Amino acid sequence: MSVCVAGITGLQLYWNYQNYKNKVETFKHDINDALNKAVDKEIDQRHRKIIDKFKTWLADTSFIQITCDNLNRHKNTQFHMVDTHPYKGSEKGTSLGITAFSESLNKITPYAEKVFINHMSDVILRDDLKKGIVYYYTQRLGDSLEVIFSQSKLSLPALSYLYKQELLAKGIDAPFKLNAAKINKQWPYLTNKVNTALRRPYQKQFVQASFQSTDLYFFCIRCNF
Repeated sequence: MSVCVAGITGLQLYWNYQNYKNKVETFKHDINDALNKAVDKEIDQRHRKIIDKFKTWLADTSFIQITCDNLNRHKNTQFHMVDTHPYKGSEKGTSLGITAFSESLNKITPYAEKVFINHMSDVILRDDLKKGIVYYYTQRLGDSLEVIFSQSKLSLPALSYLYKQELLAKGIDAPFKLNAAKINKQWPYLTNKVNTALRRPYQKQFVQASFQSTDLYFFCIRCNF
């Protein structure tokens, strides 16, 4: 009987240990996945601020002039954007058509201008930002974008909030530190480093999270010891 009890106990301990290891691996995977998602959301917030600023520049006629015409064989509307006050000797601007815009215009209208501004900001600029680049659609626009693009840095408070929300969505309610100056034995669980720079992958601004030792109670409620 004692041998049988010992065997059952040993088997139970073995399965508990295997379950424990699986939960540890799941925990490590989840804290990394959550950090990647949180960083993406924090970067998207910074992108949104740049895009909103870009829209104000395009709408400011003292800064940018937007015109259009339909002087092409298909009579499609062609939009043009130039600096209102270009640098001396600099007249470079941008011209483009918008497939979704079906009206044929030889003069800009408030509605057409709005369509152009939203397309330039929400589609073209957003795609550039996701690629980590600044394109000079006009010289002054490019210079202005370069400044706010370079000044945009990671907000640790914002990332901390987003990370906590991502962790909670995975059922993890554990204390963590972001970019702790010193990692010690009380915070041994580390995520991978994630690049938070906007000019990715050309610049590196890493963030990393650390977690306290997962004590017996933490794992008991997950492993059903």
